[in-house]
Amino acid sequence: MATLPGSTSRWTSVPVTPSPAAASPPARTVRRRGHRAIAPPPPDSGSFSRPGALPPGCFAEDPVRKPVTSHNGGVTHHGRVAPRGIRPSSRVRGRNLPTRPGVWRVGAGCVARRVLGGEVNVSRVARLLASAAVLAVGVVGIGVAGGAAPAQAGTVTLAASSTVLRPGDSGAAVKSLQTKLVALGYWLGSVDGEYGPLTKQAVVAAQKAAGLTRDGIAGPKTMAALADKVRPSARSTKGLVVEVNLSKQLLLVVKDGRVLRIINTSTGTGKTYTRPNGTTGRAVTPKGTFRVNRQIDGWRTSALGKLYRPKYFTTTGVAVHGATSVPAYPASHGCVRVSLKAMDHLWSKGYLPIGGKVYVY
Repeated sequence: MATLPGSTSRWTSVPVTPSPAAASPPARTVRRRGHRAIAPPPPDSGSFSRPGALPPGCFAEDPVRKPVTSHNGGVTHHGRVAPRGIRPSSRVRGRNLPTRPGVWRVGAGCVARRVLGGEVNVSRVARLLASAAVLAVGVVGIGVAGGAAPAQAGTVTLAASSTVLRPGDSGAAVKSLQTKLVALGYWLGSVDGEYGPLTKQAVVAAQKAAGLTRDGIAGPKTMAALADKVRPSARSTKGLVVEVNLSKQLLLVVKDGRVLRIINTSTGTGKTYTRPNGTTGRAVTPKGTFRVNRQIDGWRTSALGKLYRPKYFTTTGVAVHGATSVPAYPASHGCVRVSLKAMDHLWSKGYLPIGGKVYVY
């Protein structure tokens, strides 16, 4: 391991042998044990196993590099460099490759990797290393899937995670996902290792905050957003306020400008609807600052459907209430829907008392 001057980022290096051919070399086999790619170390492994040392041909600074940026759930680094082919040495076989994504750097005889955080499937990393087709003196270009080289030479992208979790899954990985969501304020009930409806609601809320596809499946982009600690910002600055962000379809519980809870919601569709008596209305959730003026601690059946423990904040019957259906898109007649359990939580914590502020924007 080596440390950059003025940085705490660690580097791990793997020697390669340059090849004049630009075509993709044949892939090599790398054995795996757990989450690490294992193979016999190269003869000169001692040259870069010492703390503070980089292997011959590697360098820590690239004078033409641009800043690292987040891109499509991964990490991307651009540099103005000319590509040429490489073929990993048959003696490389590994080292113990770290299971974290980052920027791959190349010197005259090595590939170095800067650790930036997150997790990545090691078998995928091994394939990339084995079938890399583009080498730039300073930056290596490697595609994420199947070892394909990127269209732009001198660019490397490693996904922040190749793990996909979905409703019905359970175990330590789900518990880790839940822990990350809760730490950021996404409400999901209890951390129990079960990918149930509430966890799906929290994942949808995180996807809304990050501007991702709202499918409730925690794939690489969603995992990257959580790793980047993506969460919505509050607009209010004083007191206890329940904010409803219409564009993101999120309900935020805010205290003195700090977001305490982030809950998936579904508000008015904006479409015209017909009431049972034949009159028409428009399904709009009004914008503005309101106060909770009445509440019902139980189910209420109205002409437009059932409302669970509604907290009304307008004189026209618009409320925050529990519902059996809270999709990832606007679907109500104007009310602010949350899950039944989320509504119980809002009641039990006293987040929407009579006179409590509701800010819709």
